[in-house]
Amino acid sequence: MDFLSPQYATVYARQHQYKQLVLKTQRFIDNCIATLQNPAQQAYCACSFGKDSSVLLHLLIQRLPEIKTVFVCYPETELLDNYSEVISKWKCNLTKLFIDADIEQEVNEKDIIPNWAMSNGYTLGFVGIRAEESKPRLITLKKCGMLYQYKNDALSRATPLAWWKTQDIAAYIYTHQLPLLNTYKSEGGIIQRTTSGLADDNYGFRKAQLLRLKQSDITRYNKIILQYPQLAQYA
Repeated sequence: MDFLSPQYATVYARQHQYKQLVLKTQRFIDNCIATLQNPAQQAYCACSFGKDSSVLLHLLIQRLPEIKTVFVCYPETELLDNYSEVISKWKCNLTKLFIDADIEQEVNEKDIIPNWAMSNGYTLGFVGIRAEESKPRLITLKKCGMLYQYKNDALSRATPLAWWKTQDIAAYIYTHQLPLLNTYKSEGGIIQRTTSGLADDNYGFRKAQLLRLKQSDITRYNKIILQYPQLAQYA
């Protein structure tokens, strides 16, 4: 499994291109926030507390400490990783959107946070997607840019990390000592990829989490399936 060591990330973080990327990203965030009349009430950060969205959250908190952080969770979420430990360290303005079986049948996973945002008067969502992650995301970012309107609604999406590479993410995490889920840790450093790809179907993120656990810890996966048999359909 590929990983990025603290030693590599520390050296990389000294490079001019990395420092310029961070500055450029900060300016982009500032420009996005400047378009809002009341940023604290209009902007939010969609966060899974994975390595990418954690970098995004830290960048945003530096500019807008009170920004709303939105996290989608399921009945099994706390069993999948050390979420409680990591989230408690952030001390962010957090809203959890808990998805049970009834809600799951009514909405696409990708629409959960945007639907919540539009229902609560938010007009700008920051999301931590990167072009490097998958071809569909590369195509989307090339077509739409880093700031674009969500569907035909009044909600816009900003993607400050669009052109960041995994080594940029690792350098930022090590430099700022960000809290990290166990999934992304190894003895050698930060794991570069935790799944073989990004699922594009409904509930793809949930499916990816369960598949990842099935591959890394089959015993714990089986215990979760015993507790929540309906999850077998995802993995």
